[in-house]
Amino acid sequence: MEPAPSVRFELVGGHAVLDFVNTVGGQRGVKPREMLQRLEDLLAWARQSGVLSPAEAKALAREAQVRPAKAEEAVRRATAFRESLYRLFLALLEARPAPAEDVARLGAEVQRALARRQLQCTAQGFAWRAPEAVLADSVVPRLALAADELLTGERWKRVRLCEASLADGCGWLFLDQTRNHSRRWCEMASCGNKHKARRHYARVRGQG
Repeated sequence: MEPAPSVRFELVGGHAVLDFVNTVGGQRGVKPREMLQRLEDLLAWARQSGVLSPAEAKALAREAQVRPAKAEEAVRRATAFRESLYRLFLALLEARPAPAEDVARLGAEVQRALARRQLQCTAQGFAWRAPEAVLADSVVPRLALAADELLTGERWKRVRLCEASLADGCGWLFLDQTRNHSRRWCEMASCGNKHKARRHYARVRGQG
């Protein structure tokens, strides 16, 4: 089992955690389509996003061949964590209390990941090394630390929900990095153009 090397995922979130949350395709709010069905999918996403190195992904794929039950567990663990993250972001965006269970899950994963980091000495000084990638955890520890940094800093205030979510159920998240905070769509080529086409059609009908 080798993680596919070809580009398979649209990384439009502007942050690895948001791209991870966006691994539910289709219309997330209406007709969700699971994109991480197998470990191969998860490893391919992790390679493409840079969460895992090619060597790490290959090592996990080889291990999965002899431990298929662990591979299935890794996917379940990752997707459950992903959905917790999504609910946490939606709670922030909607200015409502976050689900206690999801807050606890993230806190536990962050604590676990912090305990697994390794301090190493480099030519530039000391630095923390990311938790080692192991099959049972797969990408969760590294994403937990990245989510902790995003959610406890100032950048979460730039996280947006695609405006097509109300009309089409898109449901994707992105980091608005424009100077005037004006980004509205996960992708202009998809959701943005759909909105423009719908608005044009409504205008034409109104003139008829």
